[in-house]
Amino acid sequence: MALYHIISVFRCMTISHLAARSLSAVQFNDAHYNLPVRSHNPRGHTLGIIGLGDIGFAIAKKVEAALGMRILYNDIVRKELQEQEVSATFCPNLETMLSESDCVLIATPFAGKQLVTADLLRLFKPGSRLVNIARGSLIDEDALAEALEEGKLTAVGMDVHAQEPTVNERLAQNWNVTMTSHNGGGAFETIVGFERLAMENVDAVLNGREPLSAVNAYLIHAQNGTGPVNESDTHGSHNGTNGYTTNGEHVNDHPEAAQDTNGHMTNGHMTNGQLVVDHNEARQDNDGQMTNGHATNAGHEGERQNGTTTDARIQNDQMRNTHTSIIGGV
Repeated sequence: MALYHIISVFRCMTISHLAARSLSAVQFNDAHYNLPVRSHNPRGHTLGIIGLGDIGFAIAKKVEAALGMRILYNDIVRKELQEQEVSATFCPNLETMLSESDCVLIATPFAGKQLVTADLLRLFKPGSRLVNIARGSLIDEDALAEALEEGKLTAVGMDVHAQEPTVNERLAQNWNVTMTSHNGGGAFETIVGFERLAMENVDAVLNGREPLSAVNAYLIHAQNGTGPVNESDTHGSHNGTNGYTTNGEHVNDHPEAAQDTNGHMTNGHMTNGQLVVDHNEARQDNDGQMTNGHATNAGHEGERQNGTTTDARIQNDQMRNTHTSIIGGV
């Protein structure tokens, strides 16, 4: 999902998409002939990542390999091993990173207050872009709309929104904004992986083993005298963006899986209460319909696994094959 939005904000994909679906030859030709002069390839441009936790790092690896972008990052903890792998540069000063980034990606947990405010937006590089795949409440959306309208930013990508399921009207009407409906983790494989991880944790504990992704693993280690006693120095090989991680064991074939102490899984599992399993940058909030067991195939019927009946009906009543009206113009 993150790569989709990054490509979209550089290549003006939403304008092209809406123009094609408008059924207007005029809008189609306008996009076809005029978008190339304002579109850019991501390669060679700079991506600034706010939060190089497991999700941010997974995105950085894909961006570096697939898009050839220069990577900067800001975090409360320097991640030297990760930055070496993706040739990233640590920016302890957020203002410095913002001033140098052609696109800023938000991949940090919500810490109780807005991160991207009107004041912070003034520090962005003129004409840059913003992508948010973390939490909608991290952004002052009215200030963001104003920054777009004033030309401070050229494009925005949003998979998450401050008042879900309601989206900001000013942003929705702006064709320079790519919007998705919090679908980062909305894949069948993601749901199955989440259910599997939960069962693996239960199985481990019931059989006397250490859980794979304990919220309070650092406390368990401290109590047992088997590990570090400092929250910020735990077993995980990759720290979350708040500096707290636990138990970086192999989980669902994700060797860098970890979990922060707020109970939010990172890298391949869950972050901020959002499901992240198959695609590391993806998320799905806990209001989903999946319950008690493994998801099944296209029929979505309960499935019998290892002698245990599972009940995993997927309800998708709100997804309709309907067309929405296109607002705005090229």
